[in-house]
Amino acid sequence: MTKAYLEDIIQNMDDTREVPVRKLPFWKNLFRFRDPAQWVIYMIIFAPAGLAFWAAGDGLLFRSLLFMALVLWLALTAAHRREPATELAKYHKVRGNEPLSKEEIQAVNLCARFIYRDMGWYHTLEAGPFCNNAQLAKDPVNDIEFKFLKFYFSDSRAKMLKNDWGLSGRKSTLDMLEKLCLGRQHRTAIINNIDQDGLDRIYKFMTQESEMDPAELHRVIFDDEQEFGVASLAAERKVFSTLKISEKELQTYITEMLQDFGNTQPVLVMGMDLKSKILTYARQLGREIFKSDLKHIYNMPAEAIEYIFKPQGRHGIIPLGWAYDISRGVFVTRSAYMAGYLTKEDAWEQLHNFRMIAAEVFDSWESFFCSEVLGYYAWYSGHSSADESTNAAQQTAQSVLGALKQQFPISNQVDWPESTQESRAMIDGLIAQDGANPFFRPETLEPSLAQQPIPDISAGAGATLH
Repeated sequence: MTKAYLEDIIQNMDDTREVPVRKLPFWKNLFRFRDPAQWVIYMIIFAPAGLAFWAAGDGLLFRSLLFMALVLWLALTAAHRREPATELAKYHKVRGNEPLSKEEIQAVNLCARFIYRDMGWYHTLEAGPFCNNAQLAKDPVNDIEFKFLKFYFSDSRAKMLKNDWGLSGRKSTLDMLEKLCLGRQHRTAIINNIDQDGLDRIYKFMTQESEMDPAELHRVIFDDEQEFGVASLAAERKVFSTLKISEKELQTYITEMLQDFGNTQPVLVMGMDLKSKILTYARQLGREIFKSDLKHIYNMPAEAIEYIFKPQGRHGIIPLGWAYDISRGVFVTRSAYMAGYLTKEDAWEQLHNFRMIAAEVFDSWESFFCSEVLGYYAWYSGHSSADESTNAAQQTAQSVLGALKQQFPISNQVDWPESTQESRAMIDGLIAQDGANPFFRPETLEPSLAQQPIPDISAGAGATLH
């Protein structure tokens, strides 16, 4: 990161992604004939030269005054072209916005997807210019006329938090932020999708030679009260006999499918009953399906994909979709500050917590964004079809890739947060509090390691638009 990014407030204009703020077009601002005030300026600038020409003709005096008038005209035009940047600096001054530290910039930009999508602000706690509609007289911004900044009233932010997130004050906001920070909303929700995609492929293969449809096969395997039952080896053989395939053929199919996705590891077989075996196969296959989708549909980097599906750190935490919760938490924190639910001190405390968790769980912006796309798909699929979820997740992927390609202020401008003693203590406390590693582990495929039952992991009340 260059020194300037830490010492100066370099900010995109509201509703743009360009930094520094672009100047107004030269030619359009050189001749502003529709502005009555500009005609007065023209008259004042060129009046002395006109009088000199009327009195003395085309002489040295006229040419000198005309040259001075042209220089002054160009200078005023240049100043006008810089008005958006000047206005932005004036806003920061009356707001008392100070340049952020590297750590604060890292925390704020954990919601880079929202920033890029909304063309918001990267370098301040607030997500864009705002006024407190309930206290207009006390807001210093309202004493100054702004032409280029678009303002959002704090009550409109509060309305958004109420309608979209079910938040109405400080307590409900802090409760939601704690759940998001600790990944208790959508961290492992993708397991449902992994299971389903894997089971769909397996059931299609298993029923291709029989009259049994996939739905009936699922009931047979996972409902112990069905006539076959699957607890005994004899019952398991009866299932395969009815389907006209052997378990060896099923394992061969799984092996070939995994190899098609580039996984050359031996197929893991866990459990003695058919239910456990099928779930083991499904999770191995479903995991490779999602890894392939992340690479080929969402254009996520291969290294980041591998990272979020493998145990990381001292506790063997598998990130999965945790970044989706973190990103949403940072977005809610900034919005709650603007709505007046959180003080500036509250907001920075929450952002500090999100930053510490992110530093412990992820190793780069790329792995963080990849996890966010995965978590977003899992959330969206909870209330939409697979095609709709894929399309929505593609838009999310475009936002995070756009933020990376832009390379400001993340990637090469802002390093990924480093693990510290404080962040390690925080993750240790989380693991100790839950009593065991609460993360699903695709490497061992032990269903018992999922702390919460899969159906209980769902979106919070009101969180339907993000």
